[in-house]
Order: sequence, then C-alpha cells, then structure tokens
Amino acid sequence: MKKVSKSSKKGFTLVELLVVIGIIGLLAAIILPKFTGYTEKAIMKDAVSQARTVYTQASAYYAEKGAYPASSTDLETEAKKALTDVTFNANPATDGSFITVYPNNSTTGDFTFVLRKGGKNYTVEYKNGAPQEKGVS
Repeated sequence: MKKVSKSSKKGFTLVELLVVIGIIGLLAAIILPKFTGYTEKAIMKDAVSQARTVYTQASAYYAEKGAYPASSTDLETEAKKALTDVTFNANPATDGSFITVYPNNSTTGDFTFVLRKGGKNYTVEYKNGAPQEKGVS
C-alpha cells in the first residue's frame, strides 16, 4: 500500500488565493467606472422617448384644434392621454420620479420636458419638431 505524505496534498495556498482576489479587485476597479454612465444615458433616452410621445400628442391636439397647447395644463392633459403610467408634477419630497412639461412657443409647438428620476432632472427641449437633450442636473 502506498502512503500519502502531507506534502503531496493538492490545493491552493493562502498566498495564491490572495493574489487571485487582488487581481479580480484590480480588474473590477478598472472596468466598473466604464459602466457608470450607462444608467444616466438610458434614463436620458427614456426621457427623449417620452418627450416624443408628448410631441405626438401635442401634434394631435394641433390637428384637432388648429393650435398647439398654450399652457402647461393643456400640454400636460394631452401628455397624460399617452403617458398613463407616469406621475406629473409631483412633490419631489414625497415622490422622487415624475414628469413636468412646459410649453415654450404655442405657435411652433416647442416645449421643455423634464423627467425627474433618482433625484436628478433629465431635460429635453423640443424645437422645430426635434428633441434636443439639454442634459442632467
């Protein structure tokens, strides 16, 4: 019968495990900062998409009435027809996610759309029928 000595046991030493954990930590420190901006970009794309929906509703209002919504209330009423699953003009102290719309020019249909999410404002301006991302504040 063959005897197994203590030195022939298989496994990793503590030093080897610490080196591997250090390498994984280093790779995570390099890679993670590259992904941090993706959440804000995704929320901004969502804001642009919702602003397009508001513009479509404002255009339908124009086709029906011959003018774009002139007040925030009228524009918000039109937006609520299409965006049924969102909150408009909520109190930021009680609800951290909501939408606000402001008409800029009732002749051309230009408006400002603000999506508040995660304590930040994502602003999109609609000018001449095209969305313009104004940024995050």
